[in-house]
Amino acid sequence: TDTPTIDNVIQFRAFLDSMSDNYTGNWNSYKYNGRAEEFYTYAGFQRGIDFSFKIHTQTRAEQQPLWNKLNYLVAQTAPEYRNNRMRGVFSRLTIGDWMDEIPGFFTSIGLSWATAYPWEIQQDPEGLDSDVKQYPHILDVSCTFQPIHNFAPSNSKTTPFIARA
Repeated sequence: TDTPTIDNVIQFRAFLDSMSDNYTGNWNSYKYNGRAEEFYTYAGFQRGIDFSFKIHTQTRAEQQPLWNKLNYLVAQTAPEYRNNRMRGVFSRLTIGDWMDEIPGFFTSIGLSWATAYPWEIQQDPEGLDSDVKQYPHILDVSCTFQPIHNFAPSNSKTTPFIARA
């Protein structure tokens, strides 16, 4: 945002289905004339975070606020426009104590619905509540997050990739 000291928090009460935190060292290979084996030089480091969860509305009253939060989550992949210029959206990801405000951005967010999940189609028997929307009670959400570390990744047991003290 234009004021990074003010947070827009999106918090879900959800069932975490999966989480993967992948670290990759990239190496360049070279083959010299007269040598059968390859030689390697370190080229870089990459990290990717994937996670998925289920959201579930417990009551009709929490249905619309949950869908508003979900809408804001998927909007994190869309650009912002300031001064007629497009810019990406940066976020900080927290999942329990495993990932604590890791800076980065969402590269994809997927929503899927399984046919076994019910939909909210109940109408008020007295007809007083005409604001019932037809949404699934349960929805699967999958996210891919690209971290941008606020520290220099290094080969040290104190590098704070996970479980920072």
